[in-house]
Amino acid sequence: MSLIPLNLLLFPDGFVVSHVADNFATVRATLRGHIEGVTALLIFSSTLMFVFMAPILVVIGWIVNINMSLNFLLLEVLAVIVPAFIMNKWTREGQAHWLHGAMMIVMYGMLAVAFYFHPDPM
Repeated sequence: MSLIPLNLLLFPDGFVVSHVADNFATVRATLRGHIEGVTALLIFSSTLMFVFMAPILVVIGWIVNINMSLNFLLLEVLAVIVPAFIMNKWTREGQAHWLHGAMMIVMYGMLAVAFYFHPDPM
C-alpha cells in the first residue's frame, strides 16, 4: 500500500488546524453574508499554502534525505487541477449551493479511492 492515500487524507486536517483564525474569519463572514469575501479568503489561503509549502517541503526533503521532487504523476496533477477548475467555475457563477459542497466531498472521496488503488511508483 502506498503512503499517498494516508498523506492525502491527513494533510487537510493539518491545514485546518494550522489556519484556525482563517476558519473563524470565514465562518463569521459567511454568517454575515459576505460570500465574495469568503471566496477570496479561501482562494488566497489555498494558493498561499500551495505556493509556499511546496518548495519548503522539497527543501526539507533534501535536508532529511527523502526524495521529494516536483515531478508529479498524472493522477497527482489531475487531483490538483480538476478541483481548481471546478471551483473556478463555481466562483464565477456568483451563487452558492449546498450541492456544490456535497459534490466536492464526493470528489474528495473518489480521489482517496483512486490514490488507494493507484500503484506506488517507488
